[in-house]
Amino acid sequence: MKPFGWGRKEVPHDAPLLSVIIPAYKAEKFLDECLNSLRAQRLSDIEVVVVDDGSPDRSAQITKKHAKADPRIRLLTRPNGGSSAARMTGIERSRGRYITFVDADDIVTVDGFAAAVESLESSGSDWAPLPYRQFSNKGLSDPPGWIDHLFAAGTRTVAPADCLEAMVHTIAASKVYRRAFWDEAGLAFRPGVLYEDQEVLAIAFASARSIDVVAVEAYLWRLRGGSRSNEATGHSMSHFFKAVHHSLGHLAAVEGAVAERSRQLLANDIPRYLRALAKVDDPGYADELFKGIRFLWPNVSTEAWLRETPAEAKVMESLVVAGRESDVATFIDAGGIELAKHPFVQLHEGPALKLPFFDDESIERSAFVLSERQTPADARALRVVLDEAGVNLEFMAYLRHLDTGQPEARAWLYAGDREMGELALRRVDAMAGHRTRTTRASNERSIWSTRFEWPDVALLDDPNAELTVRIEVSHLGRTASTTLSLIDPAGSAAWPQQAAGWEWTATEPARWSRLGPKSQPVPALPDDAPVPFAQLPLDTPDGWWGFDQHRAIVWTALPEAEREQATVWWQRENSAAG
Repeated sequence: MKPFGWGRKEVPHDAPLLSVIIPAYKAEKFLDECLNSLRAQRLSDIEVVVVDDGSPDRSAQITKKHAKADPRIRLLTRPNGGSSAARMTGIERSRGRYITFVDADDIVTVDGFAAAVESLESSGSDWAPLPYRQFSNKGLSDPPGWIDHLFAAGTRTVAPADCLEAMVHTIAASKVYRRAFWDEAGLAFRPGVLYEDQEVLAIAFASARSIDVVAVEAYLWRLRGGSRSNEATGHSMSHFFKAVHHSLGHLAAVEGAVAERSRQLLANDIPRYLRALAKVDDPGYADELFKGIRFLWPNVSTEAWLRETPAEAKVMESLVVAGRESDVATFIDAGGIELAKHPFVQLHEGPALKLPFFDDESIERSAFVLSERQTPADARALRVVLDEAGVNLEFMAYLRHLDTGQPEARAWLYAGDREMGELALRRVDAMAGHRTRTTRASNERSIWSTRFEWPDVALLDDPNAELTVRIEVSHLGRTASTTLSLIDPAGSAAWPQQAAGWEWTATEPARWSRLGPKSQPVPALPDDAPVPFAQLPLDTPDGWWGFDQHRAIVWTALPEAEREQATVWWQRENSAAG
């Protein structure tokens, strides 16, 4: 039997809607969690094809255990040949009208695949990208800015030439393909090739009649130390740019695609690789990276590059193109990639930072201007007081890195997806202090307060809808929005506990933390410490127990408060990185 199939395959009449193909090699630590998430997702008409790629661990046994409990799961075995060969084996043996790919250490969401298949069934499009996020033992990250941008307009059907931004979605996972299209386009993962997903995406993009951009999060991508995604060597960088060369060759068939994809690489991927130079020992890494930057440079328009690329990357890329590679190391050694260390300055071209080489006249002044994605809206709920009638909310909001004048803010209350109205805001003359970590000192004075009444649950489309506040911040000609999650008025998706005479709710997952002294109701944290969990202190005869909840929301029920009032504090880790 061939290791993978290239030709067209007829889909059986009784085929499942979706085939999920999972290459498994040394996957025993996470495979159980992966398969559980697939069995729990909303689309039931699926088959899960796990391809044991000669794995020496218990991956096959774990799969057999799940297959015994769920006939939708099948195990295939093959000699070790790498993830591409394993995926192709899975494709050859799969039966679904649609196919998707999942890595054995990752997790899928409940609704993502169902939303994609429903959209493709309705539109007739060839494939659908979906949002994803990364996670690690430190928690769940926010989506990359370019992923947020791609899905900001919601679910829609588009022609590839009208949605060039879809090319940023290059990972093999978090996409659903129509099987007939996959075969007709000759899509395949080439065995033994690194960054093989780049070429698959390029061919799929260039070959599609239409695609569905489905704005429903589908995939959680686990980051692990030592994985290929974290490697930084000359060998890996050489293979990355080989994949780029092949991909751009396919994209030449779509008007404007080569220029846009080159810009995306210089704005999204290359900045990450440049920042890694501070930690890389292999000199071949820098050589291949700089060669790749010079290859991409002629494809892009200067205007688009200046607008979309992070400031520190624009400076370093300018140095590379000018033949000043040694100055890139000087820039990094001077702290150029540590944005919070450098003074803010408002230029005619826009808000900027005085990064190293700021006074170098050979570097275009616009290179120091922060990109739009480097000035997102950050918001922190500082204090929320609940009573029988409603909520008093105090929050801070600002645009990251901007450090002159006062921003303006507007806010709207939402119950689920339904807007309940704009809130009246009042600026508060106070400082956030040690409760938050910001990129600029002036951010700590960007504080507002508001009050809103509980919406009538009986009037809501969804009585279990979560209450959120959307905040829009405008400053120095830029505007961005963010959302504060508050509480569920109906107490859904949570379980009640007693805390100092007040019934509180909290979403899972959560765990008990350390026991603290009676004198310290809220566990103390150093000012520079990250806040990975929320902590709810509970008064006991032995002291205060901390209760940890993900997403860094601190719920403090004060023992001395009356029963109709509790005070809630939010804390959330804030990265100073661009």
